[in-house]
Amino acid sequence: QVAAVNKYDPPQEVAASQDHMTHIMYSMMQPQHIFNSTLPSLDAPYPMLVLTGPLACWKRELCHRLCRKFNNYFRYSPCHTTRSPYFGEENKLDYHYVSQEEFDKMVNT
Repeated sequence: QVAAVNKYDPPQEVAASQDHMTHIMYSMMQPQHIFNSTLPSLDAPYPMLVLTGPLACWKRELCHRLCRKFNNYFRYSPCHTTRSPYFGEENKLDYHYVSQEEFDKMVNT
């Protein structure tokens, strides 16, 4: 009975999250554009684009696509991580794998 009531009269949080998921899905389906005005000039010595986001949100895949498409502007620089490599990942190619102690030392310097 609770499921039936929630199906036809969901709480506001449920309706809002469903609307948000629908919006995200449709926005991801739209063609993505990078405008020339956002790209650095060739005179810039070290243009840097930092991608941040939650775990497993395809940051690295997006980074690789940007580097392939705009290879005159960007180069891929692997991040440092304290986790162990997944199958097929290589040190200094996918990530710089370091211990927690090394990572803490880098953060504190």
